[in-house]
Amino acid sequence: MKTAFYPPPRHGQRGFTLIELLVVIAIIGVLASLLLPVLGKAKTRATGANCRNNQKQLALAFQMYATDDNDRIIQVIPNINGGGYWRGPLNPAGTFVGDLSGLTPAQALDYVQRGIQAGLLYKYADAVKLYHCPGDTRSKLTPGLGWGYDSYSKPNGMNGQGGWQGTAQPVYQLVAELQHPSETLERMMVRMLAFCINAQESLTLTKGLSTVEEPDLWAHTPDGRIALWIDVGEPAPDRIKKATRIAQTVKVYSFNSKSNVWWMQEKAKFNELTAAIFQFQWPNIQALAKLAQRTMDISVTITEESAYVAAESGECEVSWVALKIY
Repeated sequence: MKTAFYPPPRHGQRGFTLIELLVVIAIIGVLASLLLPVLGKAKTRATGANCRNNQKQLALAFQMYATDDNDRIIQVIPNINGGGYWRGPLNPAGTFVGDLSGLTPAQALDYVQRGIQAGLLYKYADAVKLYHCPGDTRSKLTPGLGWGYDSYSKPNGMNGQGGWQGTAQPVYQLVAELQHPSETLERMMVRMLAFCINAQESLTLTKGLSTVEEPDLWAHTPDGRIALWIDVGEPAPDRIKKATRIAQTVKVYSFNSKSNVWWMQEKAKFNELTAAIFQFQWPNIQALAKLAQRTMDISVTITEESAYVAAESGECEVSWVALKIY
């Protein structure tokens, strides 16, 4: 006779009940609902940061191209749609292909990469992935049906053909012609005049209002030090104080209608600094701004404390006074 053997129960151990299992599943669901949006936002931020970095690299490439080409903006290639700065898709024979229908996504990408590599900008931005935003999902579509890879383009008016999207507005050909959205004609012409007054081989226009870390004009020594720092307008004394620490010579050209008020308020602070402060007469600057045109040839004759400016649209004389000389 065989006797059945049953192992003794292990005290303290038991399986999950159905209710406990449902509670665990519910908790996991709640945690997932809290974490997934956070993870989604993190992914979106990462995508945005990657896209901004691409645009920064392309912007630097545009600037380097202009530096090497006498300040000329990279031109739009006529009759070829490649974002305004590359040749557009090219087949293996190097011929432009405007319709990618019938190609596989891999073939279409190969055409686009070949066109980007043949573009004038590729020398300065030599990674094809810089031309594609990771948030641009058109590359997942079918070629000829919305497929695309290059995510960035520039306006036709930037050294293009036929003005801005077919309008009669003149195009910009040089970087120096570009005006910051916050820069008035008066300020732009004062920058030009300050450049003429202080003309020297190494003097260049900077990004100006686009960055607070640079002046409106500056010049460098052969070893890279700042020889001359020029600000236009009514800067804060603290800004000029910092400039005097890194530049050999610092100059300020004030010109606004409230320039006198600014000087009376800040005179004591500026008198402590090794900077030269000059003031243009506001009515003269208003007359100077009226000479501004999109493209213009001007003649500037400078005497001790005035400049005679002649252009096709007219002429004017601009005088200035030295508020402080060091």
